[in-house]
Amino acid sequence: MMIRMTLAALTAAAFAVSGCSSSTSGSGTTTDATTTDDTAVTDTTTGNDTATGDTLADTGKDAGKDTVKADVGPPTATWGSCAISDQACLQDCIPTNCSDSGQACQADKKCTGLQDCFQNCGATPAVLPPQDGTPVAQLPGETTDSYCQRVCEIQAGPAALAEDEAYIECVIGKCLDCAISAKDGIPKASCQQSCGVENYCADEYGALLSDTDGLNTYGCLLMCGSGDQACQQACQTSAPPAALTLLKTWNDCATKYKTTCVAP
Repeated sequence: MMIRMTLAALTAAAFAVSGCSSSTSGSGTTTDATTTDDTAVTDTTTGNDTATGDTLADTGKDAGKDTVKADVGPPTATWGSCAISDQACLQDCIPTNCSDSGQACQADKKCTGLQDCFQNCGATPAVLPPQDGTPVAQLPGETTDSYCQRVCEIQAGPAALAEDEAYIECVIGKCLDCAISAKDGIPKASCQQSCGVENYCADEYGALLSDTDGLNTYGCLLMCGSGDQACQQACQTSAPPAALTLLKTWNDCATKYKTTCVAP
């Protein structure tokens, strides 16, 4: 849970440096992915990487560059060079590589509110979000950090959570050094897969996030615990077939390129 809140604090100045107006920027994630049948979501920011579905065939589009022959495949991408604690490195990398996803979140007040909420959860002591109407009950054995983040997610809704996740995927995949990320709470394999998603699955990820139903379905699954099959099934049941197709297409791509990135 702490990685999302850690990144919320340490990347706060990155977009301010480039002239963006929002008072927040982003956060990390430890939201567990959900994996159910053919529409499993690949969690690229935790160690729970699972997926189903056939591997996509190599095509010119899949390769990522028009000049790459289909039977050759894309050039191997390298991961970033920043540590989570290296603010100067992040300030240099994030505005250059993650402006689209960062600005998409900033354009949504619920997404920036979610980032503020996560940052407050990481304060000492944690600042729990106010609750009106029917309060969210703390689960037995649930830590204050986990409870705080869960309340933030519920209040923001699935679309805002999906937008924030897309930004964090970019920060991890484009900027972080996967070899040293484990000590900061992001397993190397998950960091490496984020790199694969960001370098080779931009079309698939963009199609998913730009579709309203796809965005909400992805966010709905992110809000489910990794073992909450009932929650996962409810997200799928309520999703239109087209949204599930977009989700599976992105998931297949993320799975295909999960080990493509290497050390620079």
